[in-house]
Amino acid sequence: MTKDKLLNEINKLSEFIEAYINSKETDISLINIDTELNSLTVSISKLIKKFENEVQKLEKKEQLAQNTAKNLIRLNYNVPGVLYLFELKPDDSYSFPYVSPNAECILGIKSADLINNPDFLMNKIVEKDLSRIISKIKESAATLSPFKEIVEFVLEGENRWMEFLSTPEKQNDGSIIWDGIILDVTERRTVLNALTESEQRYRSVINQAGDAFYFVDFETARILDVNEVSCNLLGYSRNEILNMGVQQIDPLFNDLKKIHSIWESIQYGEAVSFESIHKRKDGTELPVEIRSSIVQLNDKTYMMGFVKDISEQKKVKEQLERTQFTVDKIRDPIYWCARDARIIYVNDSACEQLGYTREELLNMTVLDIDPDFPKDRWDAQWIVTRNRKSYSFETRHQKKNGEIFPVEISVDYIVFENQEFVTTTARDITETKKVNETIKKSENLLKESQKIARLGHYTFDIKTGEWESSQTLDEIFGIDKNYIKDIKGWLKVIHPEHAEEMSDYLLNHVVKNKNPFNYEYRIIRINDKEERWVHGRGELDFNDDGSVKFMIGTIQDITESKIVEQKLIESIKEKDVLLRELYHRTKNNMQVIRSLISLQAASTDNAMVRSTFRDTENRIQAMSLVHQKLYQSQNLSSINLKNYIQELSELVLRSFSIASDRVSLEYNIEDIEILIDIAIPFGLILNELLSNSFKYAFPDNRNGIVKISLSRTDKGEINLGYSDNGIGVPDSFDFSAQETLGLRSIYSIVEHQLQGNVVFNSGSGVSCSIKFSESIYNKRV
Repeated sequence: MTKDKLLNEINKLSEFIEAYINSKETDISLINIDTELNSLTVSISKLIKKFENEVQKLEKKEQLAQNTAKNLIRLNYNVPGVLYLFELKPDDSYSFPYVSPNAECILGIKSADLINNPDFLMNKIVEKDLSRIISKIKESAATLSPFKEIVEFVLEGENRWMEFLSTPEKQNDGSIIWDGIILDVTERRTVLNALTESEQRYRSVINQAGDAFYFVDFETARILDVNEVSCNLLGYSRNEILNMGVQQIDPLFNDLKKIHSIWESIQYGEAVSFESIHKRKDGTELPVEIRSSIVQLNDKTYMMGFVKDISEQKKVKEQLERTQFTVDKIRDPIYWCARDARIIYVNDSACEQLGYTREELLNMTVLDIDPDFPKDRWDAQWIVTRNRKSYSFETRHQKKNGEIFPVEISVDYIVFENQEFVTTTARDITETKKVNETIKKSENLLKESQKIARLGHYTFDIKTGEWESSQTLDEIFGIDKNYIKDIKGWLKVIHPEHAEEMSDYLLNHVVKNKNPFNYEYRIIRINDKEERWVHGRGELDFNDDGSVKFMIGTIQDITESKIVEQKLIESIKEKDVLLRELYHRTKNNMQVIRSLISLQAASTDNAMVRSTFRDTENRIQAMSLVHQKLYQSQNLSSINLKNYIQELSELVLRSFSIASDRVSLEYNIEDIEILIDIAIPFGLILNELLSNSFKYAFPDNRNGIVKISLSRTDKGEINLGYSDNGIGVPDSFDFSAQETLGLRSIYSIVEHQLQGNVVFNSGSGVSCSIKFSESIYNKRV
């Protein structure tokens, strides 16, 4: 009953009484009045009672409203954000009609200041965000769409991000008012950045995984993510798979209730493995092993699984009986352990190593054979094993006879038929320990050897230019541990005459062109200013993008060897001068002998004697020419045959006073260098061949041609070809049976000194082929 209804009834009663008093009608009796008054009194009583009830209800509502107002005031202070009203008028002016009191706590701005001056907040928006935010406000005003933006502010000298969540409402006067909340999302922004990096790492990891990867919605079995291996395994593209349910790939998942019951039995963070069959795009079936686990993200459940192609494993499984025999007989001891540390399998080697029977070991635990393992740590170690899957460590085992020996344990965690096991191999490393001790001693010896050899090592960071060095290298450079080891510090050690050269070598030859460092240079020690020679070596290490990361290498003090080397060079130069002088004097002596023979020949009238003297002169001339060529050559142990043949042939031709237009010389000669040991006998052979041609091949001033060729065969032999087109010899002429000095000399020199062979042919003139190896003598100078 409302107050208005009660007043209405009272007014009716007043009107009735007033009508009675003013009425002159006789039919209105006191009884009627009394009856009507009683009725009205009852109605009024009821109305008053209802009014009182309504008043009580109103009082309760008023109290509730007061409490709500108090709660709203508390909410203004306690809400994790700033409540606000923002008004944009038609003339583009704006204001904050209301800002909750906690603005100062969150924004560092008093609510009154912000209400009085709305630019106070707008001026704190970073410049790059300001135009975007103004545009978004106008867009929200035009479309009356919610304003949801993250804005970067500079508040109290610190960059912070605030998220505005508000809804606009157009007013009768055309202005727009947004009511909403401002939330500080700086921490969330940082987390999101971290999550973005984490997402990139996650994508990299799953794509590099060797097995197929699936991320599946637990409720719908829809595939949400896969890696490249999954696509390759099934023959689908990634987009095709992401539009499929897992049951389209694996028929086992057709019964989602059954699969959910399996998944729901898995503890979060644990994994379950089972085998199944996947269908490829081409319809073929593929046996797989699925290792899946349940993950909870944002109150939603997902199944994450790795799928491995076990086609080959299926084939292997068929051979397990034969494999079991192999495992039993394998050399390394093998153990299978259960969750409670019981030994459930050992091979023959394990029994032999410990001296127990198989039955005895199968009634023991790991703790019975490892005296060093703390018995109260087994459960904790099992968790470690489950997480690490595979690892190795060293411990000791105890034999049945009490003997304790060192072992290297290799651990592998496996789940088979929903049960956890650990397989281990226990290799006896008694001998390895002894070898390691020997190696350690060898390493110490090596360090001492490097110190004795004055050989230090370094690591040079290409990016920073800083380097680290061993104690031996510090001693070579004459520096201490406080020396600044950077590029400038290195160049400071280098001799000033080498500094620019070494800087260019390091930056261009080594770093830019990615070559190893291998250079000898001088240094001036920092502590005592002593000049030393060093030999630096270094190898570059590269980043994944091919850029140079750092260089490691050695630097050895080679001062003493450099001094010895310099003395050797000086000695060699001295010997070089002496040897050239020897060649020169030998050539001069031969020329004197040749001149004496020439004078003796001129004093006789005997033509045969003069011919003999001339032959002797030519032989001496052939040998003298070798020494002349050696004296003129840069190489004191060999001469160039091409130049030698041409010059010797011209000299022999002139000695017989034959005009070059009557007998011509033709050459086809390769550039071949030979040692002096071969050059002299070679010259004597060529001299004899030329002398025979000039004496006998062209009588009575007959014209002719002498051809000389020289080449190296595929077998590395030297082949001398010689021919003339003179009168030749009779068909029955046997060159090897002749007693003349010239021919006997040719056969003797070729077959004995040069260990070669000679072949003469006759026809239109005489031809000769001589082959010999140049490897019968070694270089001596």
